[in-house]
Amino acid sequence: MRSIFNYFLKSHSFESNLESFRARTLLLFVLIGLALLTVFIVRTAVSGNLSSLYLQFVHLSIILLSLFLIKKGYYKWVGNILSVFIVLVEGSSALFNYAGAESYNFFLDEFYLLLAFLLFTAMFASRTVLI
Repeated sequence: MRSIFNYFLKSHSFESNLESFRARTLLLFVLIGLALLTVFIVRTAVSGNLSSLYLQFVHLSIILLSLFLIKKGYYKWVGNILSVFIVLVEGSSALFNYAGAESYNFFLDEFYLLLAFLLFTAMFASRTVLI
């Protein structure tokens, strides 16, 4: 794991230890997201439900772009872009995917996910994105 962190963050100079910690934590979140999304894509392809595969590939492209930008040293941009993207996608999925007899369960699930993503935004986004 240390070699992965060194590959992405070794050539960057950080202004403080807090900034280094935030960059390492953001990289960890992106890598975990990449692993989970890969599992979801394989599960979706095996199950035959290919309708949501398009959106999963959009998420995959955003995560791969995030890894590329972290490698180039734009980890502040990655935090801002991911924060806005995640909150917008979750907010829009709550509007478009609530069909069914018990839609309130879906709204409760989305509400808790949105709280987690708002916490992510508070951790990694800049002040201008938060406002």
